[in-house]
Amino acid sequence: MYYIGIDGGGTKTSFKLYDERGDCLKKSEKPTCHPLQVQSKEAVLILKEGVEELVEGLDAGSKVLIGLGLAGYGEDDNLCNKIEAICDQALTPYEYCLFNDVSIALEGALNGEEGILIIAGTGSIALSKHDEVYRRVGGWGYMLGDEGSAYWLAKEIFKEYTMQVDGRSKQTGLVDLIKNKLSLENDYDLISYFANEIKNDRSKIANHAVLLENLIQLEDPFAFELLDQLAKQLALLVNTLGKDFNGKVKVSYLGGVFNLGELLFEKLEQQLADHIKLVEPIHSPEMGAVLLAKKKKVEGEL
Repeated sequence: MYYIGIDGGGTKTSFKLYDERGDCLKKSEKPTCHPLQVQSKEAVLILKEGVEELVEGLDAGSKVLIGLGLAGYGEDDNLCNKIEAICDQALTPYEYCLFNDVSIALEGALNGEEGILIIAGTGSIALSKHDEVYRRVGGWGYMLGDEGSAYWLAKEIFKEYTMQVDGRSKQTGLVDLIKNKLSLENDYDLISYFANEIKNDRSKIANHAVLLENLIQLEDPFAFELLDQLAKQLALLVNTLGKDFNGKVKVSYLGGVFNLGELLFEKLEQQLADHIKLVEPIHSPEMGAVLLAKKKKVEGEL
């Protein structure tokens, strides 16, 4: 028996092939298959090609079970129906089980245990599992929220740029850093950079969150203020879910924002409620999808 885990987020779709022991044999990465970002026909092709790449070379007749978690699957019935139709077209005749992308990440990070997962990538969301019930906080999208995400970080940095250029905030090295990084000739070229070069693209804006690391290296005072705000926003998501737990609870994490490392972890731990413990993720979301699919098969729900 072989297992395929698929993690379909808002920016990419990741595929991994596992054997019975849980060893990863092969992996592949494709663009996002989110039906709000690509046409259904393209989403079907992405899923189909990713799976075909992994099963190529397997013995004829090999059994394959697929677990996949896709962004957007869960709350909106119309969107769920659309995602289910895409999966039926893409994955038939394979046996598969469909989940939300956050739930597979939680399952993998805590190896199936109850607890909380916080994701801070392009967007942000937290999910808890308690008494086999899932609850989410955040995940409203960049137009309504996503505080603590890479997109939010980048927008806060660029907003401070405008404040400093105007003189509404005390000017630091931030303005010169951004002008150098983006090759801006004058202060106001940032407007055309957003409009013409990156065209206000959410993912491209989020990529600029790495400017925070540059500012920290320069010991820019705004960087440390923003780091404090970031920790508070992420802790708020976690602590809100933590109220549902009476005893000790673990929280793990996922997403590029956490590449900030110990600087962020230290500040985040200071903001967490006393009964919440921050732990490293155990498995990847792809393995989480496999673990959930195995459970469904054992329970006879496939």
